[in-house]
This record gives sequence, C-alpha cells and structure tokens, in this order.
Amino acid sequence: MTKTSRAAVVSAAFLLAVAFTALGASANNTDSAMQPVVKAYLKVQEALASDTLAGVQDAAKVVALAAPNLGSTKASHDRAASCGDLSVPIKAAAERLAKASDIGTAREAFKSLSVPVAQWAAATQPADLIVVHCSMAQARWVQTKGSVRNPYYGKSMLACGEVESAAAADGTYTPPK
Repeated sequence: MTKTSRAAVVSAAFLLAVAFTALGASANNTDSAMQPVVKAYLKVQEALASDTLAGVQDAAKVVALAAPNLGSTKASHDRAASCGDLSVPIKAAAERLAKASDIGTAREAFKSLSVPVAQWAAATQPADLIVVHCSMAQARWVQTKGSVRNPYYGKSMLACGEVESAAAADGTYTPPK
C-alpha cells in the first residue's frame, strides 16, 4: 500500500468514526449532537487563526457529516430552542469550506459556518466557549475561552475581536449584543 493510499484509508476511517460517533449522539440532546461539530469547527478556527489550511478540509468534512444529526434533536437547553434547525446551514457551509483551495475562500466559507455555530453557542453558553465579533471582518466566530484568536485575519490581526457572549464562572448568562 502506498503512502498516499494509506493516508487516504486513515482519513476515511477517521471520518467514518466521527460520523458513527455523531450518529450515536443522544437524539434528545442538541449539546451532545453539537459536540463533533464544535470539535471540528474549533480545529478550523485555530488553523485559520494560524494562517494555514492544514486540516481545514478534513475538519469541514467532519462537520458536514455530523450536521444532519442536529435536525432531529431536541434542545437540551431552553435558550437553544430559539436556534431552530441548524443542520441545513451548518452542512451547506461546511461543504463549501471543504472545497476551499485557498485561505481567502476558506475564511469566507468559515464566516457562513460561524453564523449558525455562533447562534447556538450564544444561546446555550457552553462553559468553555466564547462568541467573538470582529468589526473589521463584520463576522462572528466561536472559540475556546482565552486570548482572542481571529480566524478572519490570522496573524496580521490575531487579537482583533470583542467577546460578545460567554458563560460566567457562576453559570450566569451574558446575552449577545
């Protein structure tokens, strides 16, 4: 088996494992169904913030495979009910992102993907995530708590962005602006 074939088999196995994990997510829990989406989304966010496409297409494919599982879930958090069906916009944007061949195209596709993901995160307030807005890019994104890492401008404006919403340490809700 050639090195390229072996890499393709490993990638396919990984994508299938993630898809089966997503299929096994609780049908009554949006948060658990969102876990594979968010995990892969965060890989894309970090790669773009680091000015690289490495892993972006594979992570976007994982998001696209996991997204259909969101449509049949019930909101586990009362604020999540306002999000509606996120599966269609997440899948469509992830499929566009998976086809991106340059960083500019990937960043534009990531903007579309970030709309429903940020909507979900702002509504559910996951303890380890924040929603950030960049006025220069006129776009939001979700990232782990900590220093702002702008995926739209990368290293040239890495810290550009204002935290819009985050779960406070005491569990209180900070609504998006």
